[in-house]
Amino acid sequence: MNAQRQIGEALATALSGYTFAGPYASIDAAYRRRPDYTLEDLGTLKVSVVPGPYGMGTQFTIAGTLNASNTRGMHYVSTTFGIVLAKHIGSTEEIEDLEDLAQQVLDVIRSDLITLTGVPQGTVWSDFQQPVPFDPDALGDRSVWMTQLEITYAVPLVKVAPPAPGP
Repeated sequence: MNAQRQIGEALATALSGYTFAGPYASIDAAYRRRPDYTLEDLGTLKVSVVPGPYGMGTQFTIAGTLNASNTRGMHYVSTTFGIVLAKHIGSTEEIEDLEDLAQQVLDVIRSDLITLTGVPQGTVWSDFQQPVPFDPDALGDRSVWMTQLEITYAVPLVKVAPPAPGP
């Protein structure tokens, strides 16, 4: 199975199974290749785990520190996901509740409070960013609050052997 899809689906499942504090205690996160919601869809909170950049190397870093190198015939896949939270809002209080939820999502991942099941052994998160805290045009024009958290996972993968020659 594709490692990126496997991790993305596991991340969405883990976030959906976690109980958060506040008015958004339960979320329904979905693995989607793009968060293409209509304004009508956003009457309720939408949480999407969206695949992003995917790369491969022989080492990876966490917070600028080298953590592994290619000493045993392994490669490390670096796979990034956008966790998109979006909702049509009606008050500043709703925005603050959603900002708090975004912080909680970050905190449960970085504190290892959720477990990704069914992913390659040794998969660890290595970087977290929030490139744009919200989309000001969507907020101003349509009263839609949307943010994206970006998380990168490092995944060790054993090198594959060439196929056996045919008869």
